[in-house]
Amino acid sequence: MKKSIRTLAVLAGLAALCACGDGGTTTPDGNTDACTNCGAAYEASFVVSKLQIGTTDQGFNLDGEDTQCTDGSCIPDGRNGVDNRLSGILGDVKNAIGGDFDANTSIAEQIDGGDMLVLFRLLDVNVDPMGSLTSTDSAVQLFGYIGADADDPKVATDNFSGTEPINIDSRSLKTAGNIEDPLIKFSNCSVNKGKFSCRPDKFQLDLVIEEKSLSLAIEQAQVQATIDRSPTKTGNDYLSGSMKEGTLGGYVPIRYLQDTLEQFASELGEQSIDPATIQNILANHADIDATPQGPTTVACPNGADDCLSWQTCRTGFCDEPANQNDAISLAVSFELTSILFTKNIVTVD
Repeated sequence: MKKSIRTLAVLAGLAALCACGDGGTTTPDGNTDACTNCGAAYEASFVVSKLQIGTTDQGFNLDGEDTQCTDGSCIPDGRNGVDNRLSGILGDVKNAIGGDFDANTSIAEQIDGGDMLVLFRLLDVNVDPMGSLTSTDSAVQLFGYIGADADDPKVATDNFSGTEPINIDSRSLKTAGNIEDPLIKFSNCSVNKGKFSCRPDKFQLDLVIEEKSLSLAIEQAQVQATIDRSPTKTGNDYLSGSMKEGTLGGYVPIRYLQDTLEQFASELGEQSIDPATIQNILANHADIDATPQGPTTVACPNGADDCLSWQTCRTGFCDEPANQNDAISLAVSFELTSILFTKNIVTVD
């Protein structure tokens, strides 16, 4: 299970926003009603059964633009303005190090082998069935955990049966012993006419490819998925449900990505990769202007060497020019399958 903590985990640093209360607040889906056609509150839990690096057409339109060109003068968006450069960056890293790896194959092997169990626990759901095409609940919460197989000995082949009991890895919790205080927490989510979504926030996403960790500090993170099969009440639990067409995306500022990508590439390849190559790769894929023009909060006591290549050092701080793309969009796709959330906390070696 050591791989599990490193693989998708730890989605930390989430701002705990208040869920929508009475009507009048716009939800992630644009709906202004807190709850329509709703019943008693319940919770339903899922495990990630599939995760892949998204294509350029999978993700979100983060900047509200649809940038297209055929002459190389821009970084073109995907279909309908989708922003997602992660697959392109990994392809350039692969070429730079002369390596031979398949990120999606590596991730799939960990999921299928039970080494990566990521749990999504939806709380305060008032729509039943969850996939109702006529009901809306804009006050749903999403808690996430790293799971631990409840089988002894571990049996990975039944993890996606829709009814499998899964325990909680103790390292998932911010407060020891308290399952209501996990590291992963989205408080502004909704179930809207067969769709599940969460409002943009910040979190840390750690992907392991070929047992090497790539840490992504994602900003403006968004989550959405289609409820494929509604969980049905079985005893005290809601089981046998699933979600498909899931997308998790946002952007990462180059400043935060450069060091971690350099380390990842050097560990992954048989040959080292110099910082200039990494910076060129990132600059070639930067498609989001995330930093306002003017002084940043980054000090530059050593002059412009402390700043990004396009910035200057002015009055002791790096200065950002206008209309400069300085962040990189990314997205992953996922599918979810229901589990029996045991609420049992275990310590995994």
